[in-house]
Amino acid sequence: VTASPDAHMANGSSVQKQCSALNSTLEGSFTLRCQAGSVTVESFCEASCLTSAQASFTVGAYSVTASPDAHMANGSSVQKQCSALNSTLEGSFTLRCQAGSVTVESFCEASCLTSAQASFTVGAHSVSTSPDARMANGASAQKQCSVLNNALSGSVTLRCVQGDFRLEPACTASCLTSHTAALVVGPYTLSVSPDSTMVTGSSAQKQCSAVNAGLEGSLTLLCESGEFKVKSACVASCLTTFQAPFTTGIYNLVASPDSRMAHGSLQLKQCATVNADLSGILTLRCEAGYLSIQSSSCEPSCLPSSQISLTVGGHNVYSLVASPASVIAHGASQQQQCATLNSVLDGTFTLSCTSGSLGVVSACVPSCPSSTQAPFTVGIYNVIASPASRMAHGTSQQQQCATLNSILDGIFTLSCTSGSLGVVSACVPSCPRSAQAPFTVGVYNVLASPASRMAHGTSVQMQCSALNSQLSGTYELHCEQGSLRVASACGAVCPSNVQVSVAVGGSQWPVVTGAPIAHSSTQLLACPSEFTGSITMQCINGVTSLQSHSCVPRSCGAGISVNLVIGSSSKTYNSPALIAHGGTSNLPCTYVEQSYLGSIVLGCNYGVLSISSFQCAGAPCLANPSFNIQVGWVTLPVATPLLENSASQTLACSSINSQFSGEMYLRCNDGNLLADTSSCVQMEVGCLPTGQGISVRLGDSTYLLQPSSPVAAGNSWQVSCGSIRPGWEGTLTAFCGSLGSITADDSVCVPVSCSAGQPAQITVFGVMYTVSSPEEIADGRGVWMSCQDIAGDYGGNALLECNGGRIDADASRCTASSCAANTASSVTLHETTKVLSLSAELLTGASQEFSCADVNPDYTGTGHLRCVISTVTPDTSACTCQGQSCSNNPCSASLQLSVELSGIQVSKSIGQELPSSGTTSVSCDSMVAGHDGQMEVECTGSVLRIVSSTCRPRGCTSATPGTTVVVGGSSIVMASRDSQHGERLSVTDCSYVHSGYSGLIEARCERGSVVADTTCLGLPCENEIRQISVEGLNFQIELDGSQLGGQSPAASGFDVNLGCEALSRNLEGTFKLTCLAGNFNFQPSCIVRRCPAPGRASSSQSSLSAVDASGQLILNPRFEHSCGASLATDQTCRIFCAEGWRGAIQTWRCNMGFFTGPLPTCTLLPVKVEVKGSHKLEVSNPTAFVKDPLAKRGVERQIARTSGVEESDVNATLSLAESSTLASGGRRLATAVKVDYVIVQRVQAESPEEAQGLAAGLGSQISTSLGQASDDDMAAEITQAIAEVARETNVVASVYEVKVLERVVQPLAIFAGGRSMPIENITALENSDDFNVTTTSTTTTSLAALQNESSSNHDTSEDEENQSNLPLILGFVAGISVMACFGFILGVYCGRRAVRRERGAEDEETWNKKALREAAESPVPLPPLEPQEASTGTRETGEQVVVQNILGQEDSQASNALNRQNTGGSEGSVKRFLI
Repeated sequence: VTASPDAHMANGSSVQKQCSALNSTLEGSFTLRCQAGSVTVESFCEASCLTSAQASFTVGAYSVTASPDAHMANGSSVQKQCSALNSTLEGSFTLRCQAGSVTVESFCEASCLTSAQASFTVGAHSVSTSPDARMANGASAQKQCSVLNNALSGSVTLRCVQGDFRLEPACTASCLTSHTAALVVGPYTLSVSPDSTMVTGSSAQKQCSAVNAGLEGSLTLLCESGEFKVKSACVASCLTTFQAPFTTGIYNLVASPDSRMAHGSLQLKQCATVNADLSGILTLRCEAGYLSIQSSSCEPSCLPSSQISLTVGGHNVYSLVASPASVIAHGASQQQQCATLNSVLDGTFTLSCTSGSLGVVSACVPSCPSSTQAPFTVGIYNVIASPASRMAHGTSQQQQCATLNSILDGIFTLSCTSGSLGVVSACVPSCPRSAQAPFTVGVYNVLASPASRMAHGTSVQMQCSALNSQLSGTYELHCEQGSLRVASACGAVCPSNVQVSVAVGGSQWPVVTGAPIAHSSTQLLACPSEFTGSITMQCINGVTSLQSHSCVPRSCGAGISVNLVIGSSSKTYNSPALIAHGGTSNLPCTYVEQSYLGSIVLGCNYGVLSISSFQCAGAPCLANPSFNIQVGWVTLPVATPLLENSASQTLACSSINSQFSGEMYLRCNDGNLLADTSSCVQMEVGCLPTGQGISVRLGDSTYLLQPSSPVAAGNSWQVSCGSIRPGWEGTLTAFCGSLGSITADDSVCVPVSCSAGQPAQITVFGVMYTVSSPEEIADGRGVWMSCQDIAGDYGGNALLECNGGRIDADASRCTASSCAANTASSVTLHETTKVLSLSAELLTGASQEFSCADVNPDYTGTGHLRCVISTVTPDTSACTCQGQSCSNNPCSASLQLSVELSGIQVSKSIGQELPSSGTTSVSCDSMVAGHDGQMEVECTGSVLRIVSSTCRPRGCTSATPGTTVVVGGSSIVMASRDSQHGERLSVTDCSYVHSGYSGLIEARCERGSVVADTTCLGLPCENEIRQISVEGLNFQIELDGSQLGGQSPAASGFDVNLGCEALSRNLEGTFKLTCLAGNFNFQPSCIVRRCPAPGRASSSQSSLSAVDASGQLILNPRFEHSCGASLATDQTCRIFCAEGWRGAIQTWRCNMGFFTGPLPTCTLLPVKVEVKGSHKLEVSNPTAFVKDPLAKRGVERQIARTSGVEESDVNATLSLAESSTLASGGRRLATAVKVDYVIVQRVQAESPEEAQGLAAGLGSQISTSLGQASDDDMAAEITQAIAEVARETNVVASVYEVKVLERVVQPLAIFAGGRSMPIENITALENSDDFNVTTTSTTTTSLAALQNESSSNHDTSEDEENQSNLPLILGFVAGISVMACFGFILGVYCGRRAVRRERGAEDEETWNKKALREAAESPVPLPPLEPQEASTGTRETGEQVVVQNILGQEDSQASNALNRQNTGGSEGSVKRFLI
């Protein structure tokens, strides 16, 4: 509740109010007080309980809820009846109100109604019951069990506990006559019931036979807790109705007892009572009601109806069936005649019976009846013999052969064996007159027959001429076994020019004979041109055949060369040895190109060496389970499949580095798997813990700095220098830039220095000392300390080094001086002192004995002079005083005591004087540091000796400070534990401290301190496969010390600088490689290998391509290229045919220093010589002459003879023309015949240069021949030629008078596309690289013709038109145009001036070249670029001469394209764009 003043209250005032004003359920009052503006309450309110208040409680199994009937004041109570809550409840309960809550004090009890029910089980009986009347809580009642179930007896107690109805049964179950129990006895399954009701625990007896007549014995019936049970002693017998099955022979039978059989009894039974065909006795056995056959001797007989099959074999096989003549008992037998089975058979057979089954033993054999046949052959006659009468087995019979065939002589004998006839023949056939024997004599096929019948073995001689008049000699007929045989001595001549196929080298080769060959004679011929040796042909009876030959296929001799080309590489192979025809020589593809696999097989075929098999291919890239790919700073192994050469595979960049997007490509290049990650693009994700990080250098070590959590781009974070490298101090600030880049100034990190006076432990010759740094030492630096400053007589210097704020002391350079020979030492015994010297040099720790008596005669024993760090110390502890004078002498405080503890020898004074026989205790640690215990020292006769000692080297505990060991910049603290002196504390592998080191660090306890011995050495660097990215390509390289100037594995400290080609032939540049502690530090400055531009061979006869000693590709002069100075990988250039050659342009690609791509197939352009000429003839009848075909042919024949060419190479045209002749009246015009002719000769050459030379020579030769002939000779030859043609064609020729008036001859060289060149200009061009002529004095070479020629010669051959020829061309054109005395000179001069102006206008030329290229690439015609009229010269015929400037190899295509656009390919007005 919340209370407020009803009115304004002064500070310190109070007011009392009724609680009911706040809540109607409240009673009492409360006081409000005002204090400093705040209201406080002092409450005396009490809450009452309303009728809605509830209190729940449980009575037995009942849960009830009570509420006040009326409002209850706080602290009041009210009593109520329990039945008001539940009718089953009795008694009362009290409700109390306390602070508004109702509580219950219950005295309720629950009764049990008649509806309550409970159940129980007795044996197999489940029963339930209810109270007969309502039962109060705690009440009980009795009920008889039989009332609940008639099978029960006894009583049950009913109880009510707080409403819970419960039963306490004392019932027992009975067994009724309706109860059953199963009984199994032998084969019987029965049901048994009590004869009367049985109480639980009772039993009764019953006979088994009462249950089943087949049973014997008795049963015990039991009733247990109402469950009926049977205890059996019954056994089953076997009745006569029982059956036992059995099998004998072919019979499946059953047997039954003749009378009832008791259990375990036997019964005998006759087998015949079961089946009449059986004999013997059965024994039946009865066991537990089961009948079985214990034993049986029943066996079946064999009846006459039984059958058995048998086979009697021989020549004829008889399949028979035999049966008994009568019953055969088991084990008996019966014999019968074989004839009863088949009349052909002789002998007997025996039947036997076994268990009803027949057996047979046969002695039957077949005979041979007269119908038996035996075929046989006599010579060429097939005959069949049969017996004259039946033949028994094993008999024989003889007959005459003539009974079989009248042509036969002799006898034959038949024999019968098992029904099969055998024949022994002595029959021989004769040869009748009708017999014929064909044979061949040369080309003649003849047929010989005897003049009369010839007996076997006889012969007759006959004349060959009787067979054919062309034959001579005799032949003999021989009759052998009815066949004629001919022994011929007939002969025939072989004709001439007979072609015979000769098998040589597995093929047939035609050979033609010469003159006729006499019978039995030979003729020697040469082998075919593909072979060496000779052939001998023979003539036998007119037939020419091969007798023998020594033809051997021509071999390929040593030194024969063949050019091999693989990819862009070529190499000439010179056969090192003779290769026989058909032989081969295998070359690996690596002979030509190292990166190719497979082989080249060179074969020799009849002296020609060629490539018979070419199976070269770039090496595939094998499957790699861990191919390292680097994307950004992450390198991961990826399983790659087998990739064929040039094949590729695509991978997501994010599969290697999640901070990159895009795809990368794996490509197989000649066995090298390359990863192209140039398309991988880094995403902006800030700086991640998995990012590339940045290397910071602290001292001599480099560490990777990465953020521990993501940092957004533009933010920074700080790192303690000590967390990067222990022993360093400062705070490093790292800034996150774009794409995960990190910048950090590692100069802020400085190593912790070692301060002056800082202590350190150092062990010198097994003794540990504590030293202090004489000055401050910077990290990584050191100072030298004299070993003498550490301990008196040490030599050398010790090194104190500062390592991350800790001082490491090295005493390995400290030396302990030896004691030189003759070093003196004073020895005092009592009051006698004597100087003794060393007889030889002693090392530190060694000693030399002396006699104590030599020092003082009163002493005995042996003393020692000990060398301790170049100082000789006497040890007299073994000297004993024997005299009275010395026995009481004391030991002075300065007297030294020699002690050796833990191998350390010292001589020290004990610091006090001892009387004779006096003793004292000395701390072991005071003598030799690091020892515990005391030693008792006694003074005897001025000699100190140790009487007893408990000295022991001090052990170590877990509290003993450990020692720090530094390995490769990393450190480890070797901790202590409870241990003894000299005990090994721990052994740590050096690799645990630094993975790049091997060896052991062994810590041991040394006189209470932890010391460590190390054998740590830097690991060598094993051969390593790495992936490096160069210009966006991934290369797999091998870091192998043995291949890089060192050894494998490379020793730690290995350092080398080499060229990148040592890593991969595809790389250039340099790299630095160092090995430190098992890790290679690889610093490459490599680039992908460039492709140098191909060179040019000096001769067209050289190989198409080759590689020189420097590795540069050299091309045949027939090729040109646009590759520039060099190309980077994947850059391309064009390879095209040079001037004078035609072929398609090919593209070459640079692939890491090697060009890939095919060479163009360049065909030499055709070149011919065309000689044009004309002359005028004065003819008696010019009109008829022009129309006369004989005259035309006569003129052509004369020209051909004069020029030395074939008549078909000359084409002449006759026409009428005017000529000026000198007559008596002066000069007059007359009609003449003009002869225009063209002589065409094709030039066969291997190169354009050779073609030009041959064309010049042939043209000059023809021109000279035509020019040297006189006019009269030509006229006479024309008339003679006309007459010859007339005779040849059988035509009457007209007679003409011919006179030659004037002649003109112009030889030209005609190139592809119709371009021509005067022969006289070729010589000049051969000596000039600047000019080409494209016009003649008599023909027009139009721009369209030039364009057509360029098209046929492809793009690259267009350059052959005019290569900077302008000065001579312009001069030549001007000379023709002017046609005056000084025209030619003036034209040349003007032309050269124009060229000089052109060469000075380079800017204009550059602009025009660009325009021309754009025109060539444009798919639509371009407008003229401000053209000017081209320079032209006009001849008498009005022909135009076109001059075109050639811009260069790459611009000729553009120039021609632009010309075609502006001229339309016509021969009309031509405009120029650059002169």
